[in-house]
Amino acid sequence: MHLSAQHSRLAAWIAVPLAVVLSGTVIGTASYAAFSDSTENAGNTWASGKVELTDDDAGVALFDATGIAPGQSETKCLTVTSASTVDSTVTMYVKDSSTASPLSDQLQMTVSTAAAGTDCAATSFTPDFSGSLSQLMQKTDHGAGIGGWDTGTTTSSHVVKIGWELPTTADNTAQDATAATTFVWEAVSK
Repeated sequence: MHLSAQHSRLAAWIAVPLAVVLSGTVIGTASYAAFSDSTENAGNTWASGKVELTDDDAGVALFDATGIAPGQSETKCLTVTSASTVDSTVTMYVKDSSTASPLSDQLQMTVSTAAAGTDCAATSFTPDFSGSLSQLMQKTDHGAGIGGWDTGTTTSSHVVKIGWELPTTADNTAQDATAATTFVWEAVSK
């Protein structure tokens, strides 16, 4: 049987793709016939840590001073405890402050810290701040905060002593004035 030139060209066009498909099948089958091995590392998990901070004030303000006069002062302590599982830095700042007033300008504040269990009357506190309440009111976030202690990754506590005094040199502009603020301790992970 004799093929025409047209049939020969058609047979050539069919033969080339057919040869490519057949060679791919042979190569694919051969690659699965090779030796192989694998290993796995199963059971990977992740759990985030936590930053946790509490104080022992029972939700009661440290100070509710009324009728104060020049020469009066008061000092109180509270304990701030970190139960963080990630290393963090704790600083103190204020929020919800009243606007500056003659009283906040003249009221002198001190803030200091000591190790857990230190009696409030002890002299071993480390000074963190000394200045007017108005100056303290400028410390409004963690970065501008005062103090600064590292929590570590186990429970740790610090005693914070806060004191105020209206000096005997306070002038008449401090009369019948008010000042208010909220003390905040914030832990931020490193």
